[in-house]
Amino acid sequence: MVDMFYKLQKEAIKQPIIEIENGSQHFTKSNPALADMNKINASLISLGKDMGLSAPPGIDGKGTGYDPDDLL
Repeated sequence: MVDMFYKLQKEAIKQPIIEIENGSQHFTKSNPALADMNKINASLISLGKDMGLSAPPGIDGKGTGYDPDDLL
């Protein structure tokens, strides 16, 4: 799943907006890879919670998780 996320990310970075031409109609829209990335990201977060993994320090808004003494 992570490999697919990175492949989609590369495509979305290369071309975040795509142009569609359907006969005489011509319009632009966001790359569908962006929506797929959001779905995969939600699945990865859910999987991490199910496995009992926690977020890295500082992500949950309770501080950095580090003390100044860690630098010594």
